[in-house]
Amino acid sequence: GEDMYVYILLLFWCTLNGVIMDKFHNRNSRNFKYLLFISFFLLFIVSALRFEVGRDYTDTYVLTYLKIVAGIKNIRMDIAVRYIYKLMAMFHANVQWIFVITSFLINWFACRSIARQSTDCKISFWIYICGTFYFFSMNGVRQSVAIMMFYYSFRYIKEQNLKKYLILNGIGCLFHSSAILFIPLYFVLNRRFKFKLKMIIVAVTILATKIIVPFIASILLQTHYAMYLTNGAYNSQDSLNFSMYLNIAIFVLYELVLRKKDDEQAVIYSNVHFCGLIVSLLATSLPLMIRIFMAFRYVEFLSVPYLIKIQTKPKYKQLITAFVIVLYFVYFVHGVLIKNGNTVLPYKTIFNKGW
Repeated sequence: GEDMYVYILLLFWCTLNGVIMDKFHNRNSRNFKYLLFISFFLLFIVSALRFEVGRDYTDTYVLTYLKIVAGIKNIRMDIAVRYIYKLMAMFHANVQWIFVITSFLINWFACRSIARQSTDCKISFWIYICGTFYFFSMNGVRQSVAIMMFYYSFRYIKEQNLKKYLILNGIGCLFHSSAILFIPLYFVLNRRFKFKLKMIIVAVTILATKIIVPFIASILLQTHYAMYLTNGAYNSQDSLNFSMYLNIAIFVLYELVLRKKDDEQAVIYSNVHFCGLIVSLLATSLPLMIRIFMAFRYVEFLSVPYLIKIQTKPKYKQLITAFVIVLYFVYFVHGVLIKNGNTVLPYKTIFNKGW
């Protein structure tokens, strides 16, 4: 249907912007910022004005807001969202404002991260949309805010600015409690670990999933996190498998590069994908971990362009670039347009409730 054209147009427009942005050597130039803003604005507006798009739209966000407005107490929700809702209720604001605010934050941090960290803007925009983070963010709304803040905070690891790192990820925790996991990573992500050690950790994790995970699960079933263990929505092995293999492939490629040279940025990305690898192994028996796995896997929109850049042979670069473009496009067509992952079709806006 024509409802999917919105996403296809968005993809090509942002990528085209990226192509032009890559021509600028100075990323502080007015033209670069102007193009970045257009990409941000398009990503933001499509997400902010959506109506009943995303599995959690009505059941989670709209419903919770109606409860807050009705004055119902003891609703389980994260602090930031609670206060945004209370403010909204005070001004009798439309429920849509929660999507406007979160879409702004997610895409603003994403575009800022691309401007600061990406070595290839067009590939970054391409993966950001085709790699389905953009669509995940219409579902795991709160978690996506925390994830994007985490990616943006990589710059503070490089600048060795613990304070700013803590503040940013602390705010992330207010949106989604899983962001607490990002805090200790400040001390780990930029450190080189021997490949052998990483493989030992993998082996231990595989053993642990057989022994420790059933034990943790039995404890979690008594808490309010039980829904994650029993909720079928998080148990989609299909999408996990592809993401998992992709994540492992990127990790291995980074490790191969790091054997030849030291590169701080490569170390950070390799370690993030390694975290993803460990969590994905746990996810095979703890569905809750799939959501946490996403936090490490979606970094590909920054890590893959960098991986291409540090390839030494130019002919490989073009081959890898072409391969990456096709691979992600197939993923997008299959996962979003055909399978309607994250339930983002049909695309409707608040203005006409349907296109």
